[in-house]
Amino acid sequence: MADATTGEVRAVLERKATALKERSAAKLLELLEPEFVYVTASGRRLRPERAADHEALDDVMRCRGEAPRELLQRLVQAQDDGAAFPESYKDSTTPDEAVADVGRIERLDDSGGIAVHLYAAGDDPRLRFLRVVSTASRPLTEVLPMLTALGVQVLDDRPQDVTLMDGSTRHISDFALSLHDAEMWDDDARAAAFEQAFLAIWSGAAEGDSLNSLVLRAGVDWRDVVILRAIGAYLRQIGSAFSMEYTDQALTANPTLAAGLVRVFRARFDPDTADGGTGYEQVRDELLRALDDVPSLHLR
Repeated sequence: MADATTGEVRAVLERKATALKERSAAKLLELLEPEFVYVTASGRRLRPERAADHEALDDVMRCRGEAPRELLQRLVQAQDDGAAFPESYKDSTTPDEAVADVGRIERLDDSGGIAVHLYAAGDDPRLRFLRVVSTASRPLTEVLPMLTALGVQVLDDRPQDVTLMDGSTRHISDFALSLHDAEMWDDDARAAAFEQAFLAIWSGAAEGDSLNSLVLRAGVDWRDVVILRAIGAYLRQIGSAFSMEYTDQALTANPTLAAGLVRVFRARFDPDTADGGTGYEQVRDELLRALDDVPSLHLR
């Protein structure tokens, strides 16, 4: 059985995949095995001998929207890096998810040492999973308050340690998150804002208090929450009778009003949109009408 360079392997893969793309991946493997010991760019030899490897390739072959060659190259790359992943990870992770995690690990140096991905799994619409890939491990006692501050219930945590080829370690955790209102998860903008807010809290750019729940409840981003937090602090400085805790509770209990307050602030002070004229007056009047419709700023 002859050795081959990565380029030669990929050339053969392309020819075989083109000819057999409508046939089973198992047949493709039967044709490839007698011809090569696959050698990746890192020098690691690969033999798709285990049943799991056959199933992985079959999964990739059924994917749509990409050329067979690109899919097969992704699988080779995932196998190349996959030696660093523990068996428990391989048992619970699909090939596409593994490829995505490899990409997140490779980008950690450029992303501040952390990458996150919020995704759905299972049939419960209230449930989402947050995958956190990081260079530094943090105990659950630190991460749990960050997530609960965002207004979600943490049901489970599945941590995994990944040892890279150079001996360094990366960390992957899957947090199972639940919301009472499943429709909040269905809003892609809110889901993306949730990821960004978690990153901001993790890095220390944002405080980890209950106002962060407005990211999901009010559809604002974490920088908007900073505005609301600053408004509350300034009110205290000028002698407001209400404590910061009371102000925070009033805002989180009335997310529509909180979002309206952000719109008013932006219409008045955002240099990209503020005009100080009719636009500002319109959003201000809308907020005042909404306030008139509230019997009291009741707290839940």
